[in-house]
Amino acid sequence: MELLPSTRHACPRSAAMSCLTGAKGRHRSSLERKQFSKRNAHVRQAVISPDLLSSIHDTCQHGMSALFTFAYEPVVLPCSSMNCGDIVYRSTLDPVLRMEQRVLSPQGLLLLAASLSYLFSKPGVLQGMVDTYFLAPLQRVTTPVYCIDDVKVGRKIASGGFGSVYSGRLVESDKPIILKKAIEFGEAEVWMNERIMRASPEIAATYVTAFPDGPDPRPGDPLWLMWEFEGNKTLADLMKSREFPRNTEKVLFGKSLSVLPGPNRRAAAIRVIMKQVLEGLRACHNVGIVHRDFKPQNCVLAEKDNRFKLIDFGAAADLRVGINYVPNQYLLDPRYAPPEQYVMSAQTPRAPPQPVAAFLSPVLWQLNGPDKFDMYSAGITLLQMAFQPLRTDNGLIAFNKTLGDKFNGDLRAWRRSMEKKGAKEWVEGFQTLDALGGGGWDLAVKLVQKEPADRITATAALSHPWFDSSFMATMTSTVDSIGRTAAKVTTADDGWLQKQIARSGTSEAGGFTEAQLSEELDNLGLKTAPPPMRGSNTITWWQSRQKAARQQLRQRRKSIGRNLKRARKTLAESSDMAKSFGFEKLSFWK
Repeated sequence: MELLPSTRHACPRSAAMSCLTGAKGRHRSSLERKQFSKRNAHVRQAVISPDLLSSIHDTCQHGMSALFTFAYEPVVLPCSSMNCGDIVYRSTLDPVLRMEQRVLSPQGLLLLAASLSYLFSKPGVLQGMVDTYFLAPLQRVTTPVYCIDDVKVGRKIASGGFGSVYSGRLVESDKPIILKKAIEFGEAEVWMNERIMRASPEIAATYVTAFPDGPDPRPGDPLWLMWEFEGNKTLADLMKSREFPRNTEKVLFGKSLSVLPGPNRRAAAIRVIMKQVLEGLRACHNVGIVHRDFKPQNCVLAEKDNRFKLIDFGAAADLRVGINYVPNQYLLDPRYAPPEQYVMSAQTPRAPPQPVAAFLSPVLWQLNGPDKFDMYSAGITLLQMAFQPLRTDNGLIAFNKTLGDKFNGDLRAWRRSMEKKGAKEWVEGFQTLDALGGGGWDLAVKLVQKEPADRITATAALSHPWFDSSFMATMTSTVDSIGRTAAKVTTADDGWLQKQIARSGTSEAGGFTEAQLSEELDNLGLKTAPPPMRGSNTITWWQSRQKAARQQLRQRRKSIGRNLKRARKTLAESSDMAKSFGFEKLSFWK
């Protein structure tokens, strides 16, 4: 019998048993070895021939020496435990077949790729975890703490339904700042500004901090928010001038354009403005924030950065964790809001705890497309910049009513009707959007769509040929168009999947949602009370934030007190020393 070659010194099963027996027999007494030999003599006679015995003996001797040589190799289970079959036969097999080499299967690769794709898909589960548990605490520690005594409040700049905006200065450095006294949704605006400063600080006005109005604040009291002074003109202020958009050229381009006044010159400035505000919206949407109040009044011209920045996040909703989001509540400006009014379906339930909401956020984002809410507002802003009649409130309200009631949201049908009238102000607007290749009008049509599924995203808008005519941008725009078409085909009209996830309906699907229950009670004349403020995720976060801020403020005041005490002591010692030298009669020491 010949032994098959192997990478290890192997022997047949019977020989292996002899090897193991010989190894153990060295530690047994001679009487035990004799009894063992007698008991197994008939076995050896039956299975081992005399010619093979000598070769087994030599193999065992060689194996024992190898055993001591590799005494520190990892010990594995014997074949009797692993059910590996004949050891000689196993040595001839492929390592993968005998399951001694672990490889990643195609199914495992597919599962890993799907998991990573989900974790990184918008609005970003993994990025949200890093932001919440690492970046946010670091920002909280490094942000300076202020109180109302540290600022000088100047004149009122503007006021709205959620608060008033003031100019101001820091007491210590006399640095100009912007202050907002938020009457409502102040805590939510603080959350949004801090999130934006961590994610994309260049697209929004530089936020500094926030502090309560008094020393002992209560839930619902006004809050003060502070920003660095970026500029004193918004896009709405600039559009009031008949020189728009020429009055933006020096800031956007560094000089006035040398092109003759006309459609191309107007389109060049409007295109830059539109690109900057779309970059801001894209940055917000990438982290799960929907502005919900995007309009020219909320775009400030930052002269030192030569760009427009977003402001006023009081109505924004963080849909990654559900901050400032209530299913049956909408915060919007009806002049710029899309027809659907709600950023997500009113059947969507109230946000669960933050870790659960963050994990499920990609599903809800794909089902509802909440970022399309802001894109409609961006389209209306583009039309306002192009058409002078739309720059007044009355003109914009009339346009929205005509577009919705007469043309059912069809912007192309509205254009055909306006071109028949031939009014100069409308003709100039169409010429502006048709200039530079006609991309402006095509972009406006893709933004101002009645159905959210028909609108393009901020990422697709920035890849539009009006901004970028490269091959990759064209491919991105084409893929987005195909995706929107496929979404329309595959989405059922009754929203079955959304209803199942939101558990909408009555007895069939598990009861009313909060929005449906509120609507039913309102129909019966029973008004529903708003949820308690202390139960709000936003208020809970604000209270924990202020607890840490108050602690830092107390430490700062203690440090200031110690410094003042030390200064008084030094002054007193200097005064005593001066008196000892006879300078007490000088007017300086009186």
